[in-house]
Amino acid sequence: MMMMMMMMMMMMMMMVVVLSSDLPPPSTRECPPGCKTVFVGGLPENATEELIREVFEPCGEIIALRRSKKNFCHLRFSEEFMVDKAMYLSGYRMRIGSSTDKKDSGRIHVDFAQARDDLYEWECQQRLLAREERHRRKVHEDRLRPPSPPPIVHFSEHEAAALAERLKEDHNFSEATVVLFSWIDRGEVNRRTANHFYSMIQSANGHVRRLMSEKAEHEEEMERAKEVFKNALLAILHQFEQINAVFTAATRQKAWDHFSKAQRKNVEIWRKQCEELRNAHSEEIMGIRREEEMEMSDDDEENPSKRPRTEENGACDQTQASLREENDSLRWQLEAYRNELDVHLVHWSLKKNKMMDKNKQLLDKQIDVLLLRVVGESSAAFHNKESGMEKSI
Repeated sequence: MMMMMMMMMMMMMMMVVVLSSDLPPPSTRECPPGCKTVFVGGLPENATEELIREVFEPCGEIIALRRSKKNFCHLRFSEEFMVDKAMYLSGYRMRIGSSTDKKDSGRIHVDFAQARDDLYEWECQQRLLAREERHRRKVHEDRLRPPSPPPIVHFSEHEAAALAERLKEDHNFSEATVVLFSWIDRGEVNRRTANHFYSMIQSANGHVRRLMSEKAEHEEEMERAKEVFKNALLAILHQFEQINAVFTAATRQKAWDHFSKAQRKNVEIWRKQCEELRNAHSEEIMGIRREEEMEMSDDDEENPSKRPRTEENGACDQTQASLREENDSLRWQLEAYRNELDVHLVHWSLKKNKMMDKNKQLLDKQIDVLLLRVVGESSAAFHNKESGMEKSI
């Protein structure tokens, strides 16, 4: 029984009681970077390291405890956030057991402490983060940087033979020409290797015909696209003409009187918008026709220089040249009549809604007569020239 009572008394002596204080917590210094160490002052004189650990271990793992003889100590935790938890104990009164002796009680004060170990670990952590950031930035820059060209192999007879075969292939032609240019630029051409380089240059020249055929195919595709675009514009213009005819019929007296004032205003606005759009499409089609005529004239000027002429067919060529000149003049006259007709059509379309039905029919007859006269003159002239050419031949 005596042994049990003595053990209970020892446990009571080792018990730590923390009481809340009515006083405000004391002020603290500024937290240094990477702080893991705290200063604990105001400890009871009889407090041991075990009692101090028992009080502060709920805040976190304690790595080191340095006790001083002047009732204070330094605690070093494993993480920085544990220091913030320990700061909440500042201002509390610590008493050992139920003793009322001054040496067994004291009002503790917790504050940040600046330790060299904490500062060293913080600096190491900052350097590590800086290295990671530099590495991340470098990886990002390398990803955005264009890839470097492949290295150029050194010249040898074996590499020259392999390059000559690659120059004959379409999918390796671009890379092979880069290697060939590098070799020539380095000065690898000499009297001994001149034949190898000549054969490689000849292989590169063999791709000219392929490139010209590809260009011709692309030009054909472009011409087909132009034709599709032109047909689409003509269809749109035809629909605009139909819509304009509807507006013209609506503005006639027998239908116009039955509409209200607001309806007439809307119909007039719609008609003007339709006319503006139709005129814009008409001008675009006229521009396409002019471009086609200019291309045809350029082709006619280039073709005579490419045709071989001999002494036997010299007279026939002269006759054909004169007929060609006259045909060109007739074609230009026809184009002038067509342009004039287009201009008349544009002006007529602008004033179409203001004309009476009688004037419209008269203008249509004049246009038909003008077209018939132009077609008749051009066909008669062309038949006369053909008959003259047959007689001369």
